[in-house]
Amino acid sequence: MHKGGLDVMGRCLIVGLSIFNLAAAQWRPPKPPPKLDSTLHSIHRLRADSAAFQNSPWAASGKSLMVHFKNETHVMIDAVAAESGEELLRELEEMGLVEGSQFSHFVSGFLPIEAIEKLSEMPSLQYVGPAAVTTQGALDMALRKGADLLPAIDKKLMLEQEDRKNLAGSEKERDPKARGDVISEADSALRTSKAREEMGLTGKNLAIGILSDSFNQGGDKLLTTAEDDMKNGDLPPKEMIEMLKEGPSGSGMDEGRAMMQLIHDIVPESRIIFHSAFGGLADFAKGIIRLSKAGADAIVDDVIYYREPMFMDGLIAQAVDFVAKKKNIPYFSAAGNNGKKGYMSELRITDKKAHDGRLHNFDSRPGKMADKLKIKVPLGSRALLVMQWDEPYFSATQKKSASCQADLDAYLMNKKGEVVSYGGNTDNLNNDPVEMFEFQNDGTIKDKAEADQVILKKRKGKGKGKGDDEEEEDDDQEQEEEFYLQIVQAGGKGKPKHVKFVLYGSANVEIERIGSAADDDEQTDEDRDEDEAHPFNLADASTSTLYGHANAEMAVAVGAIFYGKTPEFDDNEVDWVPESFSSYGPQPITMDEAGKRLKEPIVRNKPDIVAPDGPNTSFFIPGLDIEHDGHFNFMGTSAAAPSAAATALMMKQANPDITVEQIKTILVDTAIDMHDPLAEDPNKGVGFDWGTGAGLIDGWTAVQEAAKLAEEDDEDEGKQKGKRKPRGGKKKQDKKEDKDEDKKEDEDEKEEKEDDEKEEEKPEMATERRTRSR
Repeated sequence: MHKGGLDVMGRCLIVGLSIFNLAAAQWRPPKPPPKLDSTLHSIHRLRADSAAFQNSPWAASGKSLMVHFKNETHVMIDAVAAESGEELLRELEEMGLVEGSQFSHFVSGFLPIEAIEKLSEMPSLQYVGPAAVTTQGALDMALRKGADLLPAIDKKLMLEQEDRKNLAGSEKERDPKARGDVISEADSALRTSKAREEMGLTGKNLAIGILSDSFNQGGDKLLTTAEDDMKNGDLPPKEMIEMLKEGPSGSGMDEGRAMMQLIHDIVPESRIIFHSAFGGLADFAKGIIRLSKAGADAIVDDVIYYREPMFMDGLIAQAVDFVAKKKNIPYFSAAGNNGKKGYMSELRITDKKAHDGRLHNFDSRPGKMADKLKIKVPLGSRALLVMQWDEPYFSATQKKSASCQADLDAYLMNKKGEVVSYGGNTDNLNNDPVEMFEFQNDGTIKDKAEADQVILKKRKGKGKGKGDDEEEEDDDQEQEEEFYLQIVQAGGKGKPKHVKFVLYGSANVEIERIGSAADDDEQTDEDRDEDEAHPFNLADASTSTLYGHANAEMAVAVGAIFYGKTPEFDDNEVDWVPESFSSYGPQPITMDEAGKRLKEPIVRNKPDIVAPDGPNTSFFIPGLDIEHDGHFNFMGTSAAAPSAAATALMMKQANPDITVEQIKTILVDTAIDMHDPLAEDPNKGVGFDWGTGAGLIDGWTAVQEAAKLAEEDDEDEGKQKGKRKPRGGKKKQDKKEDKDEDKKEDEDEKEEKEDDEKEEEKPEMATERRTRSR
């Protein structure tokens, strides 16, 4: 590549996983060394040029949706050990890793950028990439920039301030134990306020665990601090909040504190335990276990790690199932804020070549060929693509024999065929089937990428006048908003059956529908019948985006509906629809935990339910005041999940012996049916649907059912006691048998307690033993 091109490489990075906008049509990002993710590779390459690095968004935290830095010298990583997690942690710490955490074969922490070049030489390392994490609320907030995402609100909901206070609960009407300045409207929408008033359920003597970004790290950029909220009654007193781990300094917007406020308004006497989930996958999994040990009676998170497996249950999903099944702790997770902005299809690799690989055909129709998928990214918008395919994940199996055997890459190009994305081309063989890249259209696609060509033409002086040069420059300034995605198989002998990507992005980022539904005018009745008969094989750029631990068997995935469109605020059933961004299911699980392909995919009913978003908080989301009442509105599934978890805590208080399965069943069975406007059936999703699950949580009815279940259990226990013979009338032999039986029961209880303690203390060792014995 010529010197000018190299200079452009240094100057044209835009954001995140990478953006170089180059004039050379044949240019593509170089393949990183084995074991190393393409993101870390590009960060290290830029670091060699300090000026280029300092001018890039990577030089400051918060610019990328995925990459997190510490002091501009360290990058947060997720590493997977080839064998021993303990050995990998030790070696990485010798290379400068700080705030390191290890869980099973995962290691996370902040690594010096200068140490990245040494990673591919480590025998103890199998794979390393950025700890690509965000909260659903932070993602929603970041993507609002440059696009109007404010929900459409009926004029009838824009009431006078006093009327709104009456609907949510005024100072006089409010439960005296919830003495906050700002009250969540979700309390009324879920009818949990009635459970407090009539049954006295306030969460007393119970605790709820929260996993999010941070608690009190927002600083001056937020309207209130944790101390302000405690003083104003928007949080419980300090002695009722236990901090297991705060988020990294400057890494979050205290979304965890906003979640606390919503929980406090529903169960004001509950204890709250916080653990940041922003320390990498290892630390996230460890946080789930630590919350269970700390006495959490329910756990809720609003976090997504983009690398979490789509087609298998990964580390976090397994940790969720562990605490739910073994510790009887209900686990609630935000479903996601990405609607149906995804693509899933059979993988159709052709003989047509590009980017040193063979191209995927996006068109599912026989005899049709579409090697590019149009993606609209308007000026000022950004898109983040996470692509996976159904092969085993080494990070889940810890076996090379059950790992990715097909190396797929993803490239984003402009109309001229020039690659504008950097990333998405990691060497996946023997690792995980995951590729990611991030792109922002900041208007520099042409004026930066072609700047050198314009300058060169001027210097050569091809006889053009000044007006000609000006006209050419004007053409160069024309902005692009249409880009094209290509997927190739670059290597490996694996033959995945399906490929899927989720496109996170601004509201105006769109995927063109391709396949049998590409053109409604061309679609025949036979095409439609085929789509309906084989929905899993449908190559349709409008599909589910809920995946990862929210799709775990025991997780309660919570979608979002604006509180103003719930029955307590709006009696018109037509309005009872989910937020357009609330993530849809289903996400099929095609492999078991050993990486063996299942005969039939497991399709879980996700989301499970929906809960209100948009309630008032004292500070979050900054600047978003829908009702113009002086309080900020918390939007997204991140706001829905904590209110759902607080409802479960009420159910536990009403019935201390209730199980996780019973809680899930009651929430589903008592939910109020909502309408899915995107449902294909004419009834718009009556009953369960992939947009709203079973419907809106009815907290009051759910709590009553939990209490009724406890009464039934008491009655059954009483009947059993009535059948027993009184001990006083027994013979000596009977008394001896009773004594022996009591002794056996004590021994069984002791043995069971010891087994539980072992599971709590060494969950990762159990995982290592299991994987090594396969």
